[in-house]
Amino acid sequence: MGSTGESAPQQAMTICQRNESFAKAAALFALAVGTSALLNLSRSADSALAAQAAAQNKGHAQPQPTLSDAARLIASARSGRSDVPRVELAARLLAASFEATSEYKLMRQNAARELTGRPDGVGEVTADELRKADEAIAREIQILGGAAPHPTFSEIAKLPGRPQIEGLNIIYLNPLDDPAHANGWKNIIVHQTEGPPGTGRREADDQFANPTKRGVTLWVET
Repeated sequence: MGSTGESAPQQAMTICQRNESFAKAAALFALAVGTSALLNLSRSADSALAAQAAAQNKGHAQPQPTLSDAARLIASARSGRSDVPRVELAARLLAASFEATSEYKLMRQNAARELTGRPDGVGEVTADELRKADEAIAREIQILGGAAPHPTFSEIAKLPGRPQIEGLNIIYLNPLDDPAHANGWKNIIVHQTEGPPGTGRREADDQFANPTKRGVTLWVET
């Protein structure tokens, strides 16, 4: 996953793009971030992997448990999107007055983890991390409500967590830590795959599973 073998957190993301201009934008994003990141660019948000999984599950449908109102809000926010920042999900829950629910409490903790480059549920969350998460959630509520502008491209490139770029569907295999703590990169290695749909994602996953393997930073599937 483009690891340097140093102490900087390993970061990986999968980006689904619809045309070449999106691939260029993602490459610029990787350069701007200046951090160890693994990106996989594939043809559409609803990848062949998702279609295959849906087909496999079609014949094995199980009764769905009743969802709480908070859980339904989360499901609605995630509908049609490959990945949604936990800060955004927590902001949507708080804005809808679900702060007393278990869903919000868990999402708030995962938002704190997200901002420190940790996956959901990994590691204990400190009071300072929760404070920073609360600040980020408050900012996100302002953005969602139109009281604050959306961050610019250059601002997005400096954000920790799971920053999203308009026009791209980004799936983070691991959220980004603070770019200020990342290794400095002089080169960005890009690999273009031309195999069956999902090839780039599989190779990205393989590299992510072996973080000591130096190699590709940006995976582009065409």
